[in-house]
Amino acid sequence: MHVSAIEVREGGSFRVRSEIEEGYRIIEMEPPMVLSVTKGINEPRYITLMNILEAEKKEIRTWSSKDLSFDEPWVGLAGSPSQMADLFTPESKRKAEMLGGGPSEMTKALADRLHRMGYC
Repeated sequence: MHVSAIEVREGGSFRVRSEIEEGYRIIEMEPPMVLSVTKGINEPRYITLMNILEAEKKEIRTWSSKDLSFDEPWVGLAGSPSQMADLFTPESKRKAEMLGGGPSEMTKALADRLHRMGYC
């Protein structure tokens, strides 16, 4: 379902506008639900210089499991529903070569290499 609008209704239900081929449909739903939304559902908020300056002054609060009243079996490694099996850095198969010289020499060398590789 590609949702383009969501309206919260009284009583905790939602009115959802979903885009379909012929236009759109409106559905009323009760949670729990999973929705995918279209890119245009929200307008991005661009940060201003004033917002940046205000953010530098704000306190960052850190909460521990004790602050949130969680018992030990629900936190940390033991409380995690997923466990990491392995961690590795994949081998890079790309190779890079730096071209030297001025802009015209680099351009000619690049064009020559691309031609030899069959790209042009």
